[in-house]
Amino acid sequence: MAKLSNPAPDSPLRRIALVMQPWAGYLQEVRLGITEYLLQKPDWRWTEFWPSVTSPRDIIRLEADGCIAFSQDFFVEFLKKLPMPVVDVSNHVAHAAFPTVVPDDIAIGKVAAEYLLDLGLKQFAFAGFAGVPFSELRQQSFTATLHKAGFQVSIIYLANSTQLRTADELTAAAPDPGAWLKQLPNPIGLFAVNDSVGMRLLELCRQLHLSVPDALCVLGADDDELLTRITYPPLSSIPIFGKKVGFEAARLLDELMSGRRRKVAGMVLPPGAVVARQSTNLLAIPDPDVLAAVRFIRDNIHKHLTVAEVLQEVPVNRRYLERKFWTLMGRTPLQEIRRVRLEQTKRLLLETDLSMPNIARQSGFRDAGRMASVFRHMTGMTPTQFRRQFRLHDRW
Repeated sequence: MAKLSNPAPDSPLRRIALVMQPWAGYLQEVRLGITEYLLQKPDWRWTEFWPSVTSPRDIIRLEADGCIAFSQDFFVEFLKKLPMPVVDVSNHVAHAAFPTVVPDDIAIGKVAAEYLLDLGLKQFAFAGFAGVPFSELRQQSFTATLHKAGFQVSIIYLANSTQLRTADELTAAAPDPGAWLKQLPNPIGLFAVNDSVGMRLLELCRQLHLSVPDALCVLGADDDELLTRITYPPLSSIPIFGKKVGFEAARLLDELMSGRRRKVAGMVLPPGAVVARQSTNLLAIPDPDVLAAVRFIRDNIHKHLTVAEVLQEVPVNRRYLERKFWTLMGRTPLQEIRRVRLEQTKRLLLETDLSMPNIARQSGFRDAGRMASVFRHMTGMTPTQFRRQFRLHDRW
């Protein structure tokens, strides 16, 4: 673990107030990202405050130079009273009063929809929170993406730990969540707004003997390693890079305290590709030829795969397979190979320290140069830029 070095004798000490709830998961990752930046700043010290037991006087008494906060409606006014720069890492308030660094909730909803569509599913549901901005943004993006593809979404909102209520009955008695799950058509792709909701839904499915993933494919968001691995079955999830949020928030605060930036627009950080686990281990493709081809592509993407090799596994006419692919998947077999290859490349860039030649080899490219050319054409950035922008390396 890296250690803080001592500040230079003439370096002024920076006191940073950290104002956020003592939650694990996302906020724990944010704290780690702040720590990552703190390790570069020997003249920084932080003091943590819990909003429910803190007053502005406590922070003013600290003579803090800046503040990083996870704001909620009940203490936004509290934060406005602070005579110092504040950077907000919360997506729980509708109108940010401060410069913000948050996950891109619109992109998260789109990633969820596209992932479930790629499984071949035709029926979809969403579970989240009523009146909470991050949940509403994820739901709206999820729904809009699926509507554009020609599908409807069954939506429920989580009122508290034991109740769910429909969007049309926000002021009425909440329906039984078990009854709602049991009436969903199967198979269905269910996007839980975060891993906590996903964990609760998986437990409810277990109690009701609803098969996951055969009846319900359940996808979460945040990729909280603890929650995703203690669920049964393990929960697939969308990573949102809380450490990068914390790191960028600390860097932005540094610029504000130093006077290098005065007007700052909100910063949103895109999510990563879905980390697939058993809760979505399903390909709901009704045609056996297309299903066999998709499975073969995904199982052999580390090879330099061609459509001709797919046709050796699925011995049908090429035009016939392409027509079926287009009807069911909205793309050709070659486009599917390229899409899966790109997702494999992204995953290895974010989740491993493999060199570019090794990543190219495991993603089915002839060499790293070809991988870089294709990657830049499809994403607008090089593999190195992608890794640098969306990943923080652990250095402790």
